[in-house]
This record gives sequence, structure tokens and C-alpha cells, in this order.
Amino acid sequence: ASLRTGVMLVGASAPTRPAEVCLLGRGALSTDLQIVLHEGKKRQIRRMVLAVNSRVWRLVRTQIGPIQLGPLAAGESRVLAPSDVDALAQAASYTLRVQPSATPNEEIDTRP
Repeated sequence: ASLRTGVMLVGASAPTRPAEVCLLGRGALSTDLQIVLHEGKKRQIRRMVLAVNSRVWRLVRTQIGPIQLGPLAAGESRVLAPSDVDALAQAASYTLRVQPSATPNEEIDTRP
């Protein structure tokens, strides 16, 4: 089994979708990888790495869909820019109508 071709996770009925895996560096006790998933299940990277008989020591999420997270601390969040919302809507393949007067804390009506 390989991360690049998909692996069977414990309790799953089908293998994971293939992941894009890039070697970033190798040390005496660890290897740094960049892994891009095209599906996201709970603790999926940790479970996939375990399935190929290895362990995750440190995991850093850098992107969610088309959104680059940037330098966020653990538990920190940021307000999405309009371009982020547009990118997410495009990635989800639907049109999102946003009221121009909406403030960050105001609920947005997306009904047609």
C-alpha cells in the first residue's frame, strides 16, 4: 500500500483516494512530507501514515481547499476575504450571492 495510490484504513470499506506526496526533507530520525488530500476524513493523514507502518510526529495544515492559511497559531482564526469566499464557492461549484452591506458578524442570506 502507498499513500500515493490509496490505503485501506481500519474500519473502512474502501481505500482512501490517492494523495499527492512530496518529500521535503529527510533527517536521521524523521522525514518531512507534504501531503495533499482530495478528501478529508477525521485524522486521515495520521491514519494513512499508520497504515503504511509509520507515525506522524508533527502535522501542520497549510491550506484548506483553495485557501492558504498563512501564519496562524494553533486555535487562531481569521476573517475570510471576499476573494477567499469566491474561491471556496468556485471550488464547491456553486454561485454564492453575498449582500454588499453584510458585516463580518452579520448573517448572510444566500437564497436566490
